[in-house]
Amino acid sequence: MSDYYIATYCLENNIRRLIRETLGRHGKNWWSEKVPPEIKDYVLERQQAERDTPMSIRSNEPLDYTTFGHLKVILDANWRDFQDKIRSRKAIGEILAELNELRSVIAHSCDLNEREKTRLQLRVKDWLDQDLRHLATP
Repeated sequence: MSDYYIATYCLENNIRRLIRETLGRHGKNWWSEKVPPEIKDYVLERQQAERDTPMSIRSNEPLDYTTFGHLKVILDANWRDFQDKIRSRKAIGEILAELNELRSVIAHSCDLNEREKTRLQLRVKDWLDQDLRHLATP
């Protein structure tokens, strides 16, 4: 399962980077101005819960506390900023919704059956097909 964990980790952080770079063009306050309130509330709760443990703080970046489901909502809420970077709003919504479900299984140390492994591999490929940044010329 480690390969599937690595795949979701890399993909999730790739999408976060896309969001951070794209919305960051709006200035330092992009998180407070561009992210829907319910996601900001969720992140604040997760950050507080983490501070209330003896564990290390995982990040100072709020976006690092989001899930695929949250990333889908952020992309959708700011579609104008992403429409030249992602081919289809509807397709990306479906891809991220399914990835969120698959990630949950992996994150809770459960095994994916063969069908779900294939589904994850296809969804990663689907994301790569939707992400138009790889088509840009340097």
